[in-house]
Amino acid sequence: YNEYKSYLSRNMSSGFQNTIATSNGSSEIVPCGLVVKQEGIGIPLVSVDVSVAIISIGAEVTLKQRFVNNSKENVLATYYFPVEANVAVHYFEAHLDGRVLTGQIRGKDEAREEFAEAVSNNQTAFLLEEVKSDIMELFVGNFKAGSECEITVKYIQEVDNQEGKPRFTLPTTITPRYIPANDKNANKMMAINFQYHKTKNIPLNVTVDLFMKSPIKSIKSPTHKIAEVLESSRGEDLLYHGEVKLTSGSDVMDKDFVLIYETDEAGEAVCIVEKGNESCAILLSFVPSISIEEEKCEFVFLVDCSGSMGGGSIQKACDALKIFVRSLPEDCFFNVYRFGSSFNKFFGDSKKYDDNSMKKATALINKTSSNLGGTEIVEPLQEIVKCSSPTDYLKRIIILTDGQVSNTNEVVSLLKGSDGRVFSLGIGAGASRELVKGMAAAGNGISLFCGLQEEMHNKVITLLNAAKVKASNLKKLSCVDKNGVCIPTEISRMYPPLPYFVYSSEKVNFFLLSNKIENIGGVDLEGSIGHDPLKVSLNQDYVTETSGNVIHKIVAAKIIRENFGSSDREALKDLALKFNLVTSLTSLVCVDRTTNEQIGLSRTGLENKYSEIILQYDPTVFDSFNNASLQLCSVGLASGDFKPRKKSARILPSFSLPKFRFKNKSKKINLKANVESEQLSRHSPLVSTGQSSNLSAGNNLVRILELSNTKGVFSDVAKFCSITGVKEEHLRKQNTLQLDDEVFLTYVCLVYLKLYHDHDKAAWSLVKEKAEKFLACEVKDRKSLDSMGVEKFLTGSA
Repeated sequence: YNEYKSYLSRNMSSGFQNTIATSNGSSEIVPCGLVVKQEGIGIPLVSVDVSVAIISIGAEVTLKQRFVNNSKENVLATYYFPVEANVAVHYFEAHLDGRVLTGQIRGKDEAREEFAEAVSNNQTAFLLEEVKSDIMELFVGNFKAGSECEITVKYIQEVDNQEGKPRFTLPTTITPRYIPANDKNANKMMAINFQYHKTKNIPLNVTVDLFMKSPIKSIKSPTHKIAEVLESSRGEDLLYHGEVKLTSGSDVMDKDFVLIYETDEAGEAVCIVEKGNESCAILLSFVPSISIEEEKCEFVFLVDCSGSMGGGSIQKACDALKIFVRSLPEDCFFNVYRFGSSFNKFFGDSKKYDDNSMKKATALINKTSSNLGGTEIVEPLQEIVKCSSPTDYLKRIIILTDGQVSNTNEVVSLLKGSDGRVFSLGIGAGASRELVKGMAAAGNGISLFCGLQEEMHNKVITLLNAAKVKASNLKKLSCVDKNGVCIPTEISRMYPPLPYFVYSSEKVNFFLLSNKIENIGGVDLEGSIGHDPLKVSLNQDYVTETSGNVIHKIVAAKIIRENFGSSDREALKDLALKFNLVTSLTSLVCVDRTTNEQIGLSRTGLENKYSEIILQYDPTVFDSFNNASLQLCSVGLASGDFKPRKKSARILPSFSLPKFRFKNKSKKINLKANVESEQLSRHSPLVSTGQSSNLSAGNNLVRILELSNTKGVFSDVAKFCSITGVKEEHLRKQNTLQLDDEVFLTYVCLVYLKLYHDHDKAAWSLVKEKAEKFLACEVKDRKSLDSMGVEKFLTGSA
């Protein structure tokens, strides 16, 4: 463990910020700028400005970063920055000493060769590449002494939906990635893990514009302090507008920026048909609300106990486990694996869920800490996948991690096609979005994220509710005309691919490319819930037609990453070039064709400085460029008060906003499921989170739930009183029906939880189900319990 902490202190990752582990186990954020190969030279990242336009389920992010070369030498530098996983990076622009340069997408080798040739000709050049699906790398060649450069990168991303609400994430941190000894593709991650100099914070300016077809009810950020302006009426574009900015004191890039907003349209079904010159891109989005039977399951929890989980992350993981083991179905098996450089498990084989196994698990959870070193996740996953489940029980794998590993592809490949479904919870600001999302997608499950400032109780239950039910999957898609007649459609690409598993109340987004279709009247999806048929019909009431290539870009980026390891790499590269995307197969190159003589600079031995790159082009150079000693520079600090922009200053997103106009009438989605073939609303029941509880209240909830057994029965009156501060003798006087302690305290705890933790009711909903079942068996007249006056007593005493 001490060796791993030493490793973290030596090997830092870049991005907007670095996150490092300190000697006491906490995390420290270190800012960075361009990294320069020459010793003693630093290129400051002066400021970062981010403007975001969100419409429907998509967002376009414009990222502006300003650098200054205050050194006396021309330099070759590199810079890493994080993005949301699977974004479509499509635009680059550099403002260099008053000149505007625009980048071009090329095949990766072609772009690298053009960059190297430009550097050899003493021209300033830029090369933008994808390191991983959530990390970008920018090379800057011949950055002139005394020059200032502002770089603009634009990308389009899908907006996540968690617990019934849209959740936009702007990554601003890249945490150190643990590199397993057998990782054959570790060069890029070694480059990111570099030494640092501690400096001031970089100023971060973020503006988010939201354009919605229904009023925006609320906007909040669980990570930063924000100021928002919401318009109560439609604008000229027939959409409702909201604007968000960071407030003074929140403009430091020490954690990812998360924005959660609520609108009526969040649960609506839509079918957007985007017509290009030669093709159609179709977006299908809906939230299924279906009643699905539970299955008998074996739940295997895999918990990250590596050093990077130190501090609040491991505490959140332990609290999550405590809620999990008290909310499991009565008839199930379970086990818990803890992993780091090595791994161990609570039980040799999964145990039947009963009071004895739950008590043993709780005792081991209380002893769990982030003391297992590195993040070797493959070996425990291999054992979990390989081990057979008990007869008649289906395997469900639930992973809790910060996801800081380099071998993401190996992990995801291991889970593809494995028995059982996989559900993942990313913990902390720097959780690898590529890994957490990738594991769930490969295992036909769902993924959620929880920052250290957020309560995770409801997220735990969301995962468990999804994990314990029968599989519902969609297997066939067809386009229909306005009369419901199937249209011959050549679907060339689709993401996610079919068959695809869906979960009640969890939003589903399908993206597909097809031949150009005229007069499309809707889309039908067919599948099954267990042995019963399932059908989703989005008819012409849901269809909105538009033109452009926004959806084309999103689906192309997703398809390329999904099929990167396939044999049709040339076809995938052509797809990236067609839609102007930076991917694993393509790069963006930008060259300043102005010569040094024209701008009054000299070469001063530049060839010797960069001879390994510019004298002979070698593609492998770019994979090992950063293995030399690296330096990190100082940065600035800024803050300011929020002043809303005037209406006339509104900047609309560049992806054809006026064409995204929806019909105003109410829409309902028809899902036929099971034998009842019930019609279900376009809106799923939302998890009611209410006002976020503070830390003490959250801990109080976990401690109360720890008093229950596997049947949802509470019995330790003295401990309940110790937790809540209620005097035991006064509480016992309320037991006017002379009930035994188990019945009385179970009722009291349900009343207490409703009074003081109703905002977190999803977190104890499964315990409540078991408790109500117990009370129904023990008390003939359930209403008689209310006559004891417990609610009035607790309201006055707690």
